[in-house]
Amino acid sequence: MADELEDEVREATRELIASKPDGLVWADLEDMGWFDLVEESPGLAVGALFEGLGYAASGSEALDAAVLVELTAAGAELSLDVPPAVVYYPPGRHAVGSIGSGDASQIDGIVLARVEEPATFLAPLSREDGSTTLAVLDASGVSLEPISGVDPSLRLRRVRAQSARVVHDLGVEYAALLAKAARRAVAHESIGLARAILDVAVEHVTSRKQFGRAIGTYQAVQHRLTDIEVALGGAAAVTALSWEGEADSVTVLTAKSLAATALDTAVRNGLQVCGGMGFTEEFPLARLVRRALFLSAFLGGGPQLAGAVGRSIVAAGKAPRLSGFAA
Repeated sequence: MADELEDEVREATRELIASKPDGLVWADLEDMGWFDLVEESPGLAVGALFEGLGYAASGSEALDAAVLVELTAAGAELSLDVPPAVVYYPPGRHAVGSIGSGDASQIDGIVLARVEEPATFLAPLSREDGSTTLAVLDASGVSLEPISGVDPSLRLRRVRAQSARVVHDLGVEYAALLAKAARRAVAHESIGLARAILDVAVEHVTSRKQFGRAIGTYQAVQHRLTDIEVALGGAAAVTALSWEGEADSVTVLTAKSLAATALDTAVRNGLQVCGGMGFTEEFPLARLVRRALFLSAFLGGGPQLAGAVGRSIVAAGKAPRLSGFAA
């Protein structure tokens, strides 16, 4: 019964994404009942939605929704009727500005495309003691600049301000929860995107012939595709595990790291087996690779997060168990 429900949810999600070529907006998630589903089965709701978005390389407002739902469930005083736009930090950073005794300063981050201009922003800010807190900022005086980048279909915008009024400081624990929720959702999205790249590569090597036989029959090609499948299996297993009980941040970091590594492997090996055609704009791999170049580095790439996992394990003096085997 549970498997049937999961299949139905995933199929309905894929159909909705396919019907929205310009990307899902907040109202679409409300209409499909996603907010109700996420209350009952968060792992299924987030996993189905983001793996579907990744497979289609579609843009959406869904990441903000996934983050805000988890924050409000944990007690954060935030409105889902008039949601703030979440400001995500650029690569290599863990905050988008700083907060002192008064307002926030030196705001610099990115936001996802939104249909309506936000009245407030939700931003992780560094404190003088080195910790990171999560604050609601007034949008007045904050500039939004379009980012073209390698994948213009994302419609990202850069948020900048020398200073911004702090409406509400939610606290350090919510900053950690934001990072955890966002990374877990992006791990699912990376898995869906890597799966799409693998499917394109398999289709190509099955139909493309060389010396009278499909190139997919050559062992070297099969090894490349198997590497993608193995990387995907490990990433999917740990990402699913991150929904069990009260998963710690190390488990989520590991899931995002493995998902980013699987995506990098899919891009590298997918391009390799597709040959010169894989680099042409007309080939279906092109838009997937553009999205992957952003997504694998967003909120931390594989090597970067692997280092963060190692440092967390050393600091805690113990490692999380990522399998069902007894000690």
